[in-house]
Amino acid sequence: MKRLKFASIVAISTALYFSCDLEVPESVTVKSDGAEFNVPFGSSSFLIRDKLSAAKLQETLSENKSEEENKKNITVYEFNPTNEDDALLEFIMDYPVENTKLKTNDESGKSITISEEFENLIEEQAQDMVTYPKTILLNPVEGKVETGMNFADILSSFGSDDEDSEKTDYSYIFDNIRFSGIEAYAYLSSSVLSSENTTLTGSIYATTNPDVSKDEYSVADDSQKQSIATGVFPLKESPLLEKFADEDLVITNSEFIDGGKYSAKLDGNVITEMLNGNHESFSLVYKITPTITVQNAEELKALKEKIENASFSVNLVVRFPLKLEVTDDITIEDVLDIAGNALDEDLFDRDGADDDKLSKFDDLFQDGGMSIKYLIADTTGLGFSTKISAVDENGSTILDKEIEFQTGKSILNENGDVDLTNTKSIDLSATEVRNILNMYPFCPKIGISISKTETPIEIKRNAEFGTWAAFKLKTGGQYTVWEK
Repeated sequence: MKRLKFASIVAISTALYFSCDLEVPESVTVKSDGAEFNVPFGSSSFLIRDKLSAAKLQETLSENKSEEENKKNITVYEFNPTNEDDALLEFIMDYPVENTKLKTNDESGKSITISEEFENLIEEQAQDMVTYPKTILLNPVEGKVETGMNFADILSSFGSDDEDSEKTDYSYIFDNIRFSGIEAYAYLSSSVLSSENTTLTGSIYATTNPDVSKDEYSVADDSQKQSIATGVFPLKESPLLEKFADEDLVITNSEFIDGGKYSAKLDGNVITEMLNGNHESFSLVYKITPTITVQNAEELKALKEKIENASFSVNLVVRFPLKLEVTDDITIEDVLDIAGNALDEDLFDRDGADDDKLSKFDDLFQDGGMSIKYLIADTTGLGFSTKISAVDENGSTILDKEIEFQTGKSILNENGDVDLTNTKSIDLSATEVRNILNMYPFCPKIGISISKTETPIEIKRNAEFGTWAAFKLKTGGQYTVWEK
């Protein structure tokens, strides 16, 4: 930031005067008739989707998973099924396939049967005692998908992109935000079982039990679980979402969640409510029992040969729209800080508290001699109010001015520059100017308040928040530089 030249001008004028061969007068004054100085103190404009991106969500989800689970990759995509720029901002979270062996070994290495019923059928077939078709009930398959989803942690990534900057923790604002409209889909498949001869019966649950990540976790013993799907499920192959995504990881094709493509659409209301509780852990667990029908001895023989190494897989896809409700008013002290542009040095670039190159000339600033020019734009649809403020080291309020919003329009023009044609202005009194010039460091902030909403607000892909502000100084008085 360039230093103000005003003090230098006065100093030079005084030195020139005293260097002249003239009689020393009773007093010397310098008069200013309208010199203007503009001091910009902050500009920030960002798209919500850049601050809350698929990459940031993926990083946070991975960090929230246990060390064991974190070895498995989660992929987060932006989802834009209408392929429109003003569509609702949505994300797709693709959780890796969970493979469970239908036949495993115990600690001693002894093979555990797929089911007693299946083993008995094999013995009966050896004695030619089986009447076909025959239905076989296999042992239940239990598993878990640790999601890493926690709204408070996910949204705390909303902030500066500067890796070296100290980010203020703004996660507290999300205590008053609730999300809605979350959907989830399960895809159940097997390396051996086929949809022609297999049905799956059981339940899928959501749970906030942190013990899910432990080996001794049991679905039956979990009192915190809530059912999100139950009944008979068809076998469906897991979707390869990477084939639908473009180079920016945006998916515009929705066929993978069309009816008939998934095994189960999970209860999104239960999932949403549990996630809105901001629990430390959120997982999906399942207990599924496969039932196979074989038509003849040849099918039973083929099944026996393949089933030794058979596995059962569960893949989870979560659709997360940025549709939110503000349950209570929210205050953010400095929106510039969210964007990583907080003012942390003196606006007037003074060297220290003893630097009086401005304060000693405060007589030159009359009422209206300092003003704040600003532009605040918002296209998010949230109810904002804004103010510019400054508090000194003793906690005294030096500046506190409400400012108006420009809603529904960006602060940037088509060239990406700040469009200053619609700037607003607030005049400051001589007293306010004096207080500002005597404060060091002077680091004003742009604070915002978000009002409680009655219905959910949909944040669009092109939703933007932008701020620009400058202090305008105009001299219009006189300063005594010498008095006998």
